[in-house]
Amino acid sequence: MLTTPPVLKPYRHSQTSSLSAHELVEAIVGDHGIYKTLENRWNAYTAHQQWHMLAFQINRLTAEPTFIDDEGKSSSGNKALLPCDTVNTQLSALVELCINGYQKGVVSEFFERVKSNPEYQKRLNEIPALTGCAEAEMEKYYAKEALKKFEVPEANNEHIGINDAGIYDVKVKAEGRLATYLDKQKITYHYKDQDGLKLLVADNPDNQKHLVMVRRILRLDETLKPFPYTHNYEHIAYGEAHLLRATKHHANTPDSLVTDTQAGLLGKASGADAQRIIDQHPEVFGYTNLDDKYMTFVGSGALPLTGIMNNIVTGCKVNLVDFDPEAVDISRKLITYLELLGVIETNAIKIYGADARDVHYGGPRKNEVDRSTFAGEVLRGAAYTTIDASGNTGVSKKDLLYVPTDILYVAGLIPNYVKDAVLLNLEHNQIDPVKTMMVRSARGLSAMLYESVQEGAFYNNFYYHPHGTMVPERHVMDDDDAIRAYKEETLPQASVSAVLSDDNVNTAELLFRSTFPMDNPSVMYEEGSKFAQLVEDELGRKPDFSHVSRTKAKEELKKPPTKT
Repeated sequence: MLTTPPVLKPYRHSQTSSLSAHELVEAIVGDHGIYKTLENRWNAYTAHQQWHMLAFQINRLTAEPTFIDDEGKSSSGNKALLPCDTVNTQLSALVELCINGYQKGVVSEFFERVKSNPEYQKRLNEIPALTGCAEAEMEKYYAKEALKKFEVPEANNEHIGINDAGIYDVKVKAEGRLATYLDKQKITYHYKDQDGLKLLVADNPDNQKHLVMVRRILRLDETLKPFPYTHNYEHIAYGEAHLLRATKHHANTPDSLVTDTQAGLLGKASGADAQRIIDQHPEVFGYTNLDDKYMTFVGSGALPLTGIMNNIVTGCKVNLVDFDPEAVDISRKLITYLELLGVIETNAIKIYGADARDVHYGGPRKNEVDRSTFAGEVLRGAAYTTIDASGNTGVSKKDLLYVPTDILYVAGLIPNYVKDAVLLNLEHNQIDPVKTMMVRSARGLSAMLYESVQEGAFYNNFYYHPHGTMVPERHVMDDDDAIRAYKEETLPQASVSAVLSDDNVNTAELLFRSTFPMDNPSVMYEEGSKFAQLVEDELGRKPDFSHVSRTKAKEELKKPPTKT
């Protein structure tokens, strides 16, 4: 269980919608549905993107693409997906449809009905790109709005000054909300004067760490207001931290198998030797020291809330990677002000402008080299794997950016062919491989918004194995019914490792680079077994299985494989 609950907003529990599959089709891709309402804006936006890229080649001989905005005026196509009444109303309706529950069979019938109509299927295929671009524009909009609270143009308009009053205002408002929260939690406190502020201090020192973390979250929320989704990222950060720390990721994994695997790896090691083994095998022991780890998030965008929340919740060092120069510039400015606000520590988050495929994600090395000294350096002529949108692969050499990484987060908006290329390079890395990946995905109707990794290479590779799944509560079965197709939304409770609030559209898949799968492994604990040889190679000595109950292990291995 999580030691600290989310503080911004209680969970939303979805209600079962009475809509039929036909009504869903009409509402989303029908001739008067959500897509058609936004189609002209989407066409203007994509046309403007192409016009902008080609503008210098054709000397701007063609007219700039435009659209008719909510006020009936002609506006530049690059503003077509900015937050406004039309965009907000339609996309909010789409998200609401995605997070509702439905009667059994409705979701799968929806996809079948769309598939049988080529025009509807074409519209549905456009929705992930449309919503992805709209989300990126929304993040830029709210990040810029947040920056306005802290930036003041100097007299000559050439430099930007810091609005100290804006920073002070955020701190005061957050402290007021913190007092309300502590009163509700029955945590007593007193005041301490610091930098012109009356800061709350917990009377019980054991509560102070929690108080500080809540303060950071509330200051972040005040900074981003009126951005409406900060609480979603808070819930996700807690859930993913739970996944990473867990030693048992599925309810149907026997406790004896977990403890025996741990004992087999540790042997008679103790102290620093034991801790080294524990750190080398998070797939067996869980992460015991996330504050020492590097989390790298690719596809971080202008408003990198996943990285920020993970730093607050776990204390990890964060790297953000995005290829959009404007998003990188905005996020760098935002991080600077969040440091001034005390939301994040100075230099805890680093931002890199790069394509996810042009990065070498450097995992831990056995000689315990300080990877931070190489962060941001370019590896000249490094070999890497290429893959295009059609799935064609090749090997080439290219300069790669070195980013230290223990846990790699992959955003749901990144196309699967890019995800697959990143995965192939991770698989081929035998020098300093990344141990852990957290991949954002989607189930049910949310698969309209993000490509599901269940259909990509992430579920068809040798090195990285799924160890845990986090889903919104609506995706969890209440009984032991057989697993339905993922588009039917639900999973058995035993297959779910952590639960999100129902106002989230994402799911998360935890994958470990592991030769020791926790569910029904092949022959283990026997001298000369593949497992024993792998442990010997890893530890540099013969494994000591004297702590292991081989009888229990053999009994577990006789059980049929568990389908998850």
